Amino acid sequence: MKSAAIILAAGFGSRLKKATDNLPKCLLTVCGQTILENQIKGYESINVENIFIITGYEHSKIENFVLEKNLNVKLIKNNFYEKTNNMFSLGIGI
Repeated sequence: MKSAAIILAAGFGSRLKKATDNLPKCLLTVCGQTILENQIKGYESINVENIFIITGYEHSKIENFVLEKNLNVKLIKNNFYEKTNNMFSLGIGI
């Protein structure tokens, strides 16, 4: 059985409002690395084979980042992220 992980990255990151006005929280840089890269590297370090990222807010920026970095992940867009919560996002990823 292949291992899998889901990264929830659909929300606005409203608690970090100033930093996330035009950038999704997962693309914020902490200690020289984006939160998303750190998560992916963590999963890869334990040999997770399939990584799914549920996007919503600023989907295209996450998509472009994944393409630029040639990251081995699959994106799933929550088209209803503005009206739903993380449990809904998780549900569409399962």
